Amino acid sequence: MHDIPGHSTWRSIEEQTLGWSSDRIFHIVDAQGQHLLLRTSDAAQHTSKHHEFQWTQHLAAQGIAMSQPLAFGLFDSGRQVYSLLSWIEGQDGAHWVAERPAAACHELGLQAGRILQQIHSVAVPPGTENAEQQMRALYLKKLEQYRSCGYQVAHEQDFLPFIEQHFHLLADAPRVFLHGDYHLNNMIVGADDQLSIIDFNRCRLGDPARDFNRLALFSCNLSSDFARGQIDGYCAGNADPGFFTRMAFYVAFDTFFSVIWAMAFGEEQIHASLQRTQKVWEDFAGFSSVVPRWYGQ
Repeated sequence: MHDIPGHSTWRSIEEQTLGWSSDRIFHIVDAQGQHLLLRTSDAAQHTSKHHEFQWTQHLAAQGIAMSQPLAFGLFDSGRQVYSLLSWIEGQDGAHWVAERPAAACHELGLQAGRILQQIHSVAVPPGTENAEQQMRALYLKKLEQYRSCGYQVAHEQDFLPFIEQHFHLLADAPRVFLHGDYHLNNMIVGADDQLSIIDFNRCRLGDPARDFNRLALFSCNLSSDFARGQIDGYCAGNADPGFFTRMAFYVAFDTFFSVIWAMAFGEEQIHASLQRTQKVWEDFAGFSSVVPRWYGQ
């Protein structure tokens, strides 16, 4: 790291090991006591990482509460790429909701929904991608992988027909900037109970409803009050059936095929994936309902 500009002023470098990203992440403290976040990855990802960094610059300029992008470049004689961002002090959202009453969790969810609405409101370049065609092609690819993976996901007879019957809803879906991994572990709550968002490394363009898949997979299991608040904050308390149906579609799609992702991480993650699938099936009443039970509780 010695060839990263400013390295000589760093007094503390501590690697962080949480999360599933292939990036290496470090907490830096410089000579002035300023706290920084450093992400590094292989130079083969330079184009995608530069694109990600440019998007974070664009988002930060809109006043979104997030890590501020500071510098980007190559190091290690061009073999690695780095992004330097501001460090956000506070508590991980998942731990925060575990220690707070229902009303506070709901209020945090409202904040999360409003911030996500800000993220989705950022202008994006025009595109010709057809979300329906893309998801149909991805479905056929994932289905082939699933059929040969050796695992049987429970309630296939409910998941797959629901997915197949709702592709048409994507044809006219709006195209926005997506965080791509929007859940409590990628949120930091400050001492003033204000929320900030981190980890945009899975960002992309797409249907805004897809950014709610992590809510229904992870965050709702930590706090249903938070989960309800995120939807209420995003939709200003007026979520329509079309929103819930598209959300349910992406939740069904990503949950059912998650076993394919889990196989790369061993039996423990495969088991966790199958458990999440069961929980989602129950939350959506076998997909006879598009409004999850935790929203109506």
